[in-house]
Amino acid sequence: MNKIKFCPLLTGKEEVKALTIGQGDYVVPTFHVCLQEHCVAFVEKHDGEKWCNYYNSSVEYKTNKE
Repeated sequence: MNKIKFCPLLTGKEEVKALTIGQGDYVVPTFHVCLQEHCVAFVEKHDGEKWCNYYNSSVEYKTNKE
């Protein structure tokens, strides 16, 4: 099974408000998966491998689970 990697360029933040007094608010970083065909750095090679030219790495990785 192939899974799509998260792109470090597509980050955001989610602000979480405190539930009780004294905890304080905090910010959680969020990551989004690669846009693949919609990204200018995306290339599909001759052998069908999906590739990111920006990071010079494959966009997908294989997992052992089916």
